[in-house]
Amino acid sequence: MTAAEQASGGIGRGRLAVCVLTMLAVQANGSIAAVWLPSIAPEVARALGVETALIGYQVMMLYFGAMATSLMVGGGIARYGGWRCSQASCLLFAVGHLVFHLVPTLSGLIVGSLILGFAYGILNPPAAHLLNKVVNEKNRSIVFSIRFTGQPLGGVIATFVAPPVTLAIGWVDAVWIPICTSIALALVMQPLRGDWDKDVQPNAALMRSPLEDIKLIWSVPAVRWLSFTGLIFAAIQLSLTSFTVALLADEIGWSLIVAAYGLTAVQVAGVSGRVSWGWIADKTGSRLAVLSIIASLSGVCAILTMMLGDEWPPALVCILFFVFGFGAMGWNGVHFSQIARLSPPGKVGNATGASMFFTFSGVIFGPAVFATAFGMSDAYTSTFAVLAILSGLALVTIWVAHRCIARESAQDITN
Repeated sequence: MTAAEQASGGIGRGRLAVCVLTMLAVQANGSIAAVWLPSIAPEVARALGVETALIGYQVMMLYFGAMATSLMVGGGIARYGGWRCSQASCLLFAVGHLVFHLVPTLSGLIVGSLILGFAYGILNPPAAHLLNKVVNEKNRSIVFSIRFTGQPLGGVIATFVAPPVTLAIGWVDAVWIPICTSIALALVMQPLRGDWDKDVQPNAALMRSPLEDIKLIWSVPAVRWLSFTGLIFAAIQLSLTSFTVALLADEIGWSLIVAAYGLTAVQVAGVSGRVSWGWIADKTGSRLAVLSIIASLSGVCAILTMMLGDEWPPALVCILFFVFGFGAMGWNGVHFSQIARLSPPGKVGNATGASMFFTFSGVIFGPAVFATAFGMSDAYTSTFAVLAILSGLALVTIWVAHRCIARESAQDITN
């Protein structure tokens, strides 16, 4: 499909739907695989005879693995294609959980979590590469946003399915579910692989310096600053989802089950927010303006959270966290559709992978900074000032990215 055909909306709706729904399924499957173990962490900890908090470190191992492969997947996309790399991520998710099953020990958890991380790191760049083939400027943001709803949807599925299955058959056998779903999805995708990977370059270098793609996005100022924006948004998102229940249970005095309703409000808002912000970005034609609104909304909600007290009606608290989640979890599709649009021709996967490296850094950085600040203030409410400050920093990076785009446009007109 030529650029002209793409710009005119020449992509068939059926082809667009196949790509979006398949990539959404791959994203949801990856989220199920990543969230499966944390959703049953108490049971796994009890079986291994360790503290539940220790099991939580497997999430950090996962994202360290993801940071590594997100910088390497560009070569794989060029040589084998985005569709094949998406299949590979599914199979790696299966391998990671198979390690949990075969080696149900702490060492097995470490190795398996790293493998899951490797799979998670090659989840998004191939999808961006494939989606960029079927979008145009009128639907780019909504298409990317619909695909990114797979992340919270997969998380909801895992938290609903994993605990009862684990209680019924044990955590070691329960991992057969993500193993089987991952393998099944890779097999279902196989008949379509030839159609979607026609742009492969068999002689493309597979192993490259991980710094090459960092240099790539560093050479495009707007992409560089938007990557910093992604780091900040990821830090806000993970901090919100990590500490909402603790705030509501420990400081507001809600029971653990009722406090979980606040987190549910955040997650449900994340699904609706991603689609809504994508639609708004396409209708207005300004993704950076939408990202600025998201940052502002997150900052206001963080400030309101600092004012929370046990006198607040539960319904009002849930509304606050729904709005917070609508903003703080709704940025992904709009953000990465803009990264894809600004990427050099033929380098969408590479640029997305490098930008995801920054995003994964924020996943680790955010909760760590929040926890450190909590240790200093000893109050979750006041610690949400960290998220208000981060929201302000996001506005700065978005503004700088906008200035970079304007400068480049002016140079193009002059030339």
